[in-house]
Amino acid sequence: KYKDEEKAIEMESGNSGNDDTADMDKFSRVQQKDDMQDTRPISLYFMDEHDARALADEMKQMKHMKDSDLRVTCSSLGKAVRSASNLGRGLPTGQGIDDKTGKLLTMDDGGSLRHKVVPSKRELFYAARCAGRERVGCFGDSPNEDADLLLQPQDVIEANKMQARRASKKNTARRIQKARQLEKEGLMESPTDRLRREYAHMEGQVG
Repeated sequence: KYKDEEKAIEMESGNSGNDDTADMDKFSRVQQKDDMQDTRPISLYFMDEHDARALADEMKQMKHMKDSDLRVTCSSLGKAVRSASNLGRGLPTGQGIDDKTGKLLTMDDGGSLRHKVVPSKRELFYAARCAGRERVGCFGDSPNEDADLLLQPQDVIEANKMQARRASKKNTARRIQKARQLEKEGLMESPTDRLRREYAHMEGQVG
C-alpha cells in the first residue's frame, strides 16, 4: 500500500541507484547545488490582478529596478497553462542560437525560461480555512495559522515554505511509518493524517 510513496522518497533522495533518472531531475547547475534554493528566473502568470500589481509595486521599490520599464500585461488562461505545463527547462526565450555550435544558450544564461501560474492569494486565504486545505499546500498546525501566513508579504511566505520543503522528506517518511503502524494495530489513521500523507508533495508549495 505504501510502496509507491516509499519509492518516490527514495528517488528524490538519490538512493534509487538510477543515475539517468537522477540526472533528469536536476535541470540546471544551480539546482544541483541546492534543490531547495532555486534562483532560476521564471515568468509568472497571476490569476489575480491585485497580486500582480502588488508584486510590480514591490519590485519598483528596489534600487536596481527603480528605472526599469516594468509592466503588467494580460494573457489568456489557456496560454498561461500551456506555457506553465513545460516543466524542467521551460520554453526558449528567443535568444539567438550559437553560430559555432548551433545550440541554444543554457537556462542559466537565459536561453530558456520557466513559466508558473500563480493562484490568487485571496482564494488561498479562504482555502486555508477549508477541510482538505492540505491539497493547496496548507500544512500548518491550524487553519488560522495558514490563513495568517498568507496575509504576510511574499518574501515571508516563501521563507516559511522553503523551511517546510526542507523538512518535507522527513515528515513524509514519518507519516508513512505511522500509517503502517496503525494498520498493523488494526486502527484507522485520522482524515487529516491521511490527507497529509497523500498530498505530501504539496508540503512547502503554494496552490
